[in-house]
Amino acid sequence: MCSAKDALRDMTGILCPGIPLKLVDVLKDVRDARHASIGHPTKRESKGDVSSHFISRITMSKDSFQLLSFSKKDGSSSSYVRVRNLIEQQRTEGVRILSAVVTELKRTDEQHKSLFMERA
Repeated sequence: MCSAKDALRDMTGILCPGIPLKLVDVLKDVRDARHASIGHPTKRESKGDVSSHFISRITMSKDSFQLLSFSKKDGSSSSYVRVRNLIEQQRTEGVRILSAVVTELKRTDEQHKSLFMERA
């Protein structure tokens, strides 16, 4: 499964290979929430620990839901996944990265044009 983080990284690498890309943990948080709540399989292994995750259906709304987690190492826990907040954070980070790509493409285009303007 491709995440927004992977897609932005790959696209930036193709369009602007030299641009330094700093991806923040927000996109990782979005991916982790998605994988824990709807990823397949629901059993996840990480660093020797096995965990399972479930959505509490009674808590589901258009804005959030409660995610119940169980692991051998940490036992049980719950957290609220605020879907709208994750969407907004992902959009903000996507816009930041895409704006940097557009700026770099414009700079490269102007630099290329200037090569021919000097000859005229």
